[in-house]
Amino acid sequence: MAHAHKGKHGKKGAKRPEEDSDVNAEEIVKAAETAVAARAAVLQAESDAELQAKRDRKAAIRAKGLASLPGARKGGDMMAAASGRIKPSEDDPLYDEALDSGGAAGGMSPSDEQRLARAEAAACRAEELAQFKRRVEDILTEFFVSHDIDDTVASLRALHPPALRPEIAKRILLLSLDRSDTDRELASRLLSACYGEVLTMLHISKGFNMLFELGSDMEKDSPDAIRTLARFLARAVVDEVLPPAFLMDPDVEAAGGPVVEEARSLLSAPHAAARMEHVWGAAAAASVVELKEQVHLAVEELFDTGSVVEFERCVRDLASPSFHHEVVKRAIVVAVGREDRERRLAAEALKHLGPAGVGLISETQGERGIRRVLAQKADLALDTPAAPALVDELVAAATAAGLAAPAADAPAGASAAAATAEHSA
Repeated sequence: MAHAHKGKHGKKGAKRPEEDSDVNAEEIVKAAETAVAARAAVLQAESDAELQAKRDRKAAIRAKGLASLPGARKGGDMMAAASGRIKPSEDDPLYDEALDSGGAAGGMSPSDEQRLARAEAAACRAEELAQFKRRVEDILTEFFVSHDIDDTVASLRALHPPALRPEIAKRILLLSLDRSDTDRELASRLLSACYGEVLTMLHISKGFNMLFELGSDMEKDSPDAIRTLARFLARAVVDEVLPPAFLMDPDVEAAGGPVVEEARSLLSAPHAAARMEHVWGAAAAASVVELKEQVHLAVEELFDTGSVVEFERCVRDLASPSFHHEVVKRAIVVAVGREDRERRLAAEALKHLGPAGVGLISETQGERGIRRVLAQKADLALDTPAAPALVDELVAAATAAGLAAPAADAPAGASAAAATAEHSA
């Protein structure tokens, strides 16, 4: 019993196991509270940093010029607001009460983020359009010096994005308003050359409509703008880069007003097509008429003499590479109505002149000539029932000679149908 008593008193002052457990629990709770408080401080700091970053981004956006958006304040007011010198008003499209007043953390609302995103996208599109316009103007300025249609078409084709191509048609016309008649003739030819290569009828029609919207502003820079634009419009219809129905569209009539009215008058005159070929005066248009006549005589001489070499000399004497599409078209069209001998000569001559031969006629000019032939397929069949099959044979021969990419004639029937549909659109 004594031993038991001693043992009991020998442990006097020692903590019971349950007391140790209470102390450990308190320490764990305090440590957890400290960790939670530290984490909360970190999260608060991150939230504050994110809010400040968004404020800085808003200021940068304003400083970049988004004040030019509809309803925004102009010039110095927006710049001052961006730098914090004055408080933006609620009329400001970029105004955000929470952020501009130093409001509660949490950032902009989703609608505000979307509005800023739209503003940024609009600014990017505006800059893209400005760069596109500058590039087109540079190419066209060079064109009026070099008169190189093929090179100009290639340069315009390389421009992106395609959605902005109506600007090309608009600039071709706009830059020609205050130029000489010779330059206007070149502009009409360029517009025709771009059709199918760079521009569609829709692009060209939109280009004219954009000029209609300028209205009296054009006349300030070019007093004769209405008369000149009416002639461009009538010439475009004759060149088949715009359908006659374009002039009958009520919306076009309302927008174009006197321009459309004068173009209709020009096209309703006797021998309108022939007149439009020299709409820019005899000096400017004589080359077109003469070139067509020279090409026709060269083709007739080929069939009379059978000399491909002499035909090559005649084509070289034209000194007009941008008109070689007429050589391809005329050789095929005339051959379709002749005998097997003439068709063999036409195929041989085109092979000799194309990339597979002496390379006088480029693939670009060859393809354009072939498209023009395919567009006339139905008309040719009226005089020569076998014309569609004969055209396909000659087109196949021209394609094999490198005057067109193989895909342009595969299948021939589909290409012809597409070309005919485009021609009649």
